[in-house]
Amino acid sequence: MRNKIDVSTRARSLTALLCFSASAWFAQPSQGLQTGDIPSQLILPSSRNTVDVIKFPYRNALLYMRFWSPDSTRSSSDFNRLRWLYKRNLQEKFKTVSGFDVLFIALEQDREKWQQQLEKLKVASLNHYIAIKGADDYYLRQFRLSTLPYSILINEKGEIQGQNMNLTELDNAISSYRQSSGKPVDNIAGMLAQGDTTETRIVNQTVYVTNYKNDTIRQVKTNSEGVFVIPVMKMEEQLTLNVSDLPNVNEARELHLADAEGNIIDDFNHSPIGYNITITRREINGMSYPFEVKGLFYSENLFASGQNSLSEESRRKLDHIADVLKADESLSVEILSHTDCSGDNAANMALSVLRANLCASYIYSRGISKSRINTIGYGETMPLNRCVDGVSCSKQELEINRRVEFRFYKMLPK
Repeated sequence: MRNKIDVSTRARSLTALLCFSASAWFAQPSQGLQTGDIPSQLILPSSRNTVDVIKFPYRNALLYMRFWSPDSTRSSSDFNRLRWLYKRNLQEKFKTVSGFDVLFIALEQDREKWQQQLEKLKVASLNHYIAIKGADDYYLRQFRLSTLPYSILINEKGEIQGQNMNLTELDNAISSYRQSSGKPVDNIAGMLAQGDTTETRIVNQTVYVTNYKNDTIRQVKTNSEGVFVIPVMKMEEQLTLNVSDLPNVNEARELHLADAEGNIIDDFNHSPIGYNITITRREINGMSYPFEVKGLFYSENLFASGQNSLSEESRRKLDHIADVLKADESLSVEILSHTDCSGDNAANMALSVLRANLCASYIYSRGISKSRINTIGYGETMPLNRCVDGVSCSKQELEINRRVEFRFYKMLPK
């Protein structure tokens, strides 16, 4: 009898232990996706009134995703800085990825409130999605969202490269993918503003510029839009902007440094003697002036393979470029010439320079000042597709790479 009781007791104990172990195991919180994992696709409503399928990898781009809540000031506090980072990288060329993109995903039931918050934050032009069911959304469960904001950086292979990076870490990660810029930074332009969306511009304010030796090298003033221009910054790797005379600054609010279009870069430090902020080459490049006009970009096939003469059709296309410049005297143009990979590398580089100069000469002849035109030849170094030396490509594929690009830059009104 004793043996039966012992066996029964042991069986009950073992059963209880197994049940406890199982419940304890199921109670362990999942860590969600980790660095190196590839997320499953998302299907979410967008701010453009579409329902989009978001797959990874994402268009061969480096992708930053931010999950946030319109009810949390903390989760949207750096949206303007992210907008500036996104805008700055639109101008960059990348080594192994097609570009850099940003997706914001709001966990919110009220779509109208979400839309109003996007307008208030002035970030509605970026890519926004909404998860009505919040963290319980079917497609979001894989992330195990318990605290907002939560962000991930996804590389061109679709793998998570980093989680919850601060903006400096994010910018450093993006920098490792960027090619060096072909256009040197001669001047920079910035804005002094207060308020979350730079709605208060600080006008007629003196800004003292010091170098790394703490020598004052420039003294500039903001215009009626709160914008200042600092000339000839090509050789400076670090600058400090100082605002000491404060008649136009509300000291109860943070003072922002923004680019000339109002995208916040960072906050000034506040001390008893005024405000100061130190910017490095990364910010200097992002504040380059004249600044590129987004939405005004042309890519044209103006030359037949191996040719360096302009056809009548090519001249008509260049007439249009000249007309754009005539219509707005604050614009300048950068002509970027690219060849396909047919022939010798060095010969293609020389050919691209010659073609860029031919385009520039024609635009000169249409009455545009030489000071408003800059030319760069890239040869075959920046293809848009797989066609490089040693790869068999069709004529149509080669033609895609044989192009002349026109980027426009805007000066501030005097």
